[in-house]
Amino acid sequence: MKTRQKQMSNFLQKEVQGRITKKVEKLNQNQLPKQRGERSSGLLTSIDQQMVSDAFFCPNGAKAVRFTCGGGAVAWQNYICKTKSQNTIKINTGSGGLAVPVTVDVPLMASNEWVEIFFQPSDPNGGYANWQLIF
Repeated sequence: MKTRQKQMSNFLQKEVQGRITKKVEKLNQNQLPKQRGERSSGLLTSIDQQMVSDAFFCPNGAKAVRFTCGGGAVAWQNYICKTKSQNTIKINTGSGGLAVPVTVDVPLMASNEWVEIFFQPSDPNGGYANWQLIF
């Protein structure tokens, strides 16, 4: 009787493991296209002079990130924009007036991998950066 219980226990354990593995594989397949396709643009906002960041999966073929910066309440503002891919940080800066958006392009070391982007305004009231990948 104990042998039968042990056989049944082993069977159930294998069956449950198989079902869990199939569900995890299905979830991974469903998530990858969304991560790759939905992250070619976005918005970074800062409410002060703090650096803000975002991370995403960068599609194959992307060469750089274009930041369009603005906001704040000072007459002249400086912006620091960074990218990080393959553990290499690239930095570019821009300056502009109150009502004029500033475009800052920052290269990427690689695509088809996870990258991180950063934005920092000089205005104590903060600022924004719309970002978009350049192919």
